[in-house]
Amino acid sequence: MKTCVFLLICLAVPGSAVLGPAYAQMPDQALQHLRDAQSLNESGHWDAALREYRAAAALAPNDPETHFLFGIALYRERLFDEAVQELTLSVHLDPGVVQQDALNKARASQQYFRAAELQRHGDWDAAITDYQRAIDVDPRDERTKIPDLATEHCSLALALRQKGNEAKAQDHLQQAYVLHSRYSQTEECEKLWPSLASTPAKEIARADQLTKQDDLAGALDKYRAVLAMNPSAAEAAHVHRKMAEVLRSQGGQAEEAVANAREAARLQPDAASYHELATFLEWDGKAGEALTAYENGVRLNPQDAQLHFDFGKLLINNHRPDAGITEMRKTLELHPHQRDLASLAHEGIAVALKDKGETESAIAELKADLTLKPTDDTASSAHCMMAEILKGQGKTAEARREAETADDLDPHDAEGGGGCAATLWNPR
Repeated sequence: MKTCVFLLICLAVPGSAVLGPAYAQMPDQALQHLRDAQSLNESGHWDAALREYRAAAALAPNDPETHFLFGIALYRERLFDEAVQELTLSVHLDPGVVQQDALNKARASQQYFRAAELQRHGDWDAAITDYQRAIDVDPRDERTKIPDLATEHCSLALALRQKGNEAKAQDHLQQAYVLHSRYSQTEECEKLWPSLASTPAKEIARADQLTKQDDLAGALDKYRAVLAMNPSAAEAAHVHRKMAEVLRSQGGQAEEAVANAREAARLQPDAASYHELATFLEWDGKAGEALTAYENGVRLNPQDAQLHFDFGKLLINNHRPDAGITEMRKTLELHPHQRDLASLAHEGIAVALKDKGETESAIAELKADLTLKPTDDTASSAHCMMAEILKGQGKTAEARREAETADDLDPHDAEGGGGCAATLWNPR
């Protein structure tokens, strides 16, 4: 079964893209119902689509993907009991991770609305139990979850307050505060948020959540508010680090982003902070300062292979091939078989050797890279570099074979998206 992520967008994918090999082996009549259901989904005719899914499931009771797609359609229509039934069948027939995740989501929704019904009838104890079960079954924070996790925590907090359990209610109220988004149904809890203790940790968690929700302006406002709350050095370092990331993602605010990265490293002068500072300085074109930051980082944590690799790459890009090769070799010493870090380290060494004119050694390094069986895009890059070196050596036939191999692995790997062969023989 295709591992289609459990989002409503799955339903918009044409049937042949979503459905696995079983699709072609279903009874013709069931297959037609399933195709019709997919088409109706794409056009927004949800009720008609459900009828077609139901017919397909009846005719193909042992096809897991039919039950899976039917279950998702039922979930979207908030028919949670039936969704759980269909997704349970799907998991029983094909127990994959995606299917189980979908079932967990449906069960969480089923528990939540069962709790809401119990609450309406005044059975607060049972409602509290089911609200908690809804959170426990699927504690993920996703927009497609009905309702979202913030709403679940809010409902549980209100029920706990009704029963006089203030301490536990405050815990869930705080979770709702941290997680809520514009999609959350937390209006009643919003009235209670002023009762929460205003601490740097709470506001940092909220700001981090806003960052995840792509509310970057809101996140920046929160982070700046935290800095006015006299946070600890570790908390302030985290805030400055996150502010730097947000400012960089917004673009055009390099000076402020770098200033925040510098402050994070000053407050928390560890290898991770210097590593991040180096990447910001490199991004802002301050290669000399970035090299110094990398030196501080590897001094503080000489066992960080990624740090050595990034340091080596910057050294090579700044015409210091021997020093760069030393750092790449350190990466390989620490992680000789890790895909794709070790592969990229071999490739980095090959670049440095090529720049030094040591082309045979560069080719040997690329061959060592390929013995690690890297992913297709990394292997494609190695084959393309080998083609470039061989072409420069006048070995045209060998070069073309390597370029063709690169393009077979990743047709758009070469700069410009034209493929390796086209870039080498027909440069723009």
